[in-house]
Amino acid sequence: MDKDKIPPIYNVRHQPGSSSMVWFANLTHGGIIQSAEVACRVGEALLEAHYGKDELEHQRPLAATDKGDYWQVDGSRNRDGKREGEGPFFMSIKKYDGAVTDFGLYHHYRPHPAAMQILQAAARKQKKE
Repeated sequence: MDKDKIPPIYNVRHQPGSSSMVWFANLTHGGIIQSAEVACRVGEALLEAHYGKDELEHQRPLAATDKGDYWQVDGSRNRDGKREGEGPFFMSIKKYDGAVTDFGLYHHYRPHPAAMQILQAAARKQKKE
């Protein structure tokens, strides 16, 4: 974070039983997960722990997008969805306390052409109603 830039202020209240350091970090740095770099490092650690080193290597580099009060972390494997099969890693992590609220791997699937006709017909029927 730039030294000249003031971190965002969240509605931070000290909860009984919660750490004073978490409260202080939120006030002074804009959260425990204060940067895209930290969010990506947490994402890498969790990705490796749950899916292994090989999957981590397929997903690198990870990218984090600021979504206000949380970071959206995405992997790079088959991100464009051009190939059927395993897709990118995804994770949402709250800036305030580091809680992970969304986590997994996308899977790109293309239905059989016959199934596509049925789905398109159903969509047209629903649109008319």
